[in-house]
Amino acid sequence: MKPAPRGAARALPLPAGTGHGADQFLTPFRLGAMHNGPASVSERAHFDIIKESPMFKIVPLALAACLAFTGPALAADLKIGIFNSQSIAMQSDAAKASRQKLQGQFGKERAQLEKEAKELQAKGQDLQAKSAAMSAKAREEKQMEFLKLRRDFEEKSRAFARKVDAAENDVRQGMAQNIFQAAETVAKQQNLDLIIDAASGSVMFAKPNMDITKAVLTEVNRIWKANGNRFPAAPAKR
Repeated sequence: MKPAPRGAARALPLPAGTGHGADQFLTPFRLGAMHNGPASVSERAHFDIIKESPMFKIVPLALAACLAFTGPALAADLKIGIFNSQSIAMQSDAAKASRQKLQGQFGKERAQLEKEAKELQAKGQDLQAKSAAMSAKAREEKQMEFLKLRRDFEEKSRAFARKVDAAENDVRQGMAQNIFQAAETVAKQQNLDLIIDAASGSVMFAKPNMDITKAVLTEVNRIWKANGNRFPAAPAKR
């Protein structure tokens, strides 16, 4: 492609979040995607750290090996419980409270960024429309001015995303810790030999009486309330 002649009108890159493939800077709420305007939060939550955490990672080969070495008779006697960590993460009192907290903490700043994105996009479109009538010097100065505004906006958006990422990571870690503790408690209460997380995608079929999701959810809510409606402190790193 030949470069445009000096002074020729050029299409201007539009700011992040304006429909040109950079919306990630304005949609960092993975605990609940914004919808119907910046003031509301979807009830759907994604706690990916639960599936990524070693505490909940299910290895089908290891499970198969366990059942194989126990033998058919002993395997039949195993008491297995199955729960869905994703469902628990979405429905728990901790998740609902965390979504509200994140919205209160970051909602206004996000709304301001969305407003600035629209304003910057309008400036870019206006400049494109008028650039043909400008002198080469004036057009270049306006383009440089616009690109500076765009860079400043994107840096502000990235800083905002980093803050939200850090806050969300704290929530995901606390949620994973609560679910692990709750699952362990339920396993002891029901004298289970093995617990499987259906959110890992490893469960093809299970009888309803093996589903302990409701029991784990109840325990997760109990732990949340017992801790004063907050997550326990993260264990100290060694």
